[in-house]
Amino acid sequence: MAHPSDSLAQRNAEAVLRGLLGHRLGMELRTKRVDLGDQAYVEIDGVNSDRRVICEIYCRIGKLLPAQKKKIAADILKL
Repeated sequence: MAHPSDSLAQRNAEAVLRGLLGHRLGMELRTKRVDLGDQAYVEIDGVNSDRRVICEIYCRIGKLLPAQKKKIAADILKL
């Protein structure tokens, strides 16, 4: 049995959603790590090849908690 904090199911669901969204938009979306300097970086859940489309994908199994809602908002603002 997986540890309760294991996010494999969420990561797998994000990959499926990224593929479905890319198909719907007619482009391939990939994950991307963008280095910002000074050891800072942003992990992008979906970006197309010319970086015109950038998306945040969040999957949750179970009820979304208040802190998770804030995390999603903060992640979107980073983009």
